[in-house]
Amino acid sequence: FLTGNPCTQFTGYREYVITTLPQLKTLDGKEIEKSERILAKQDYANIVKSIVDQENAYRENIVSG
Repeated sequence: FLTGNPCTQFTGYREYVITTLPQLKTLDGKEIEKSERILAKQDYANIVKSIVDQENAYRENIVSG
């Protein structure tokens, strides 16, 4: 379970995790469907960009308080 981890607040985190870890069968108590994995893999480049942008904004917010 990643529930409670700040990364779960990022849009696309689930898709990122299931694409990065193809051996996962479930995530946060929910089964990963084959169709979900295929869609996430197809949009992976956009998901990564979105995650990086959100992570940078999160870090800037922490630094600036």
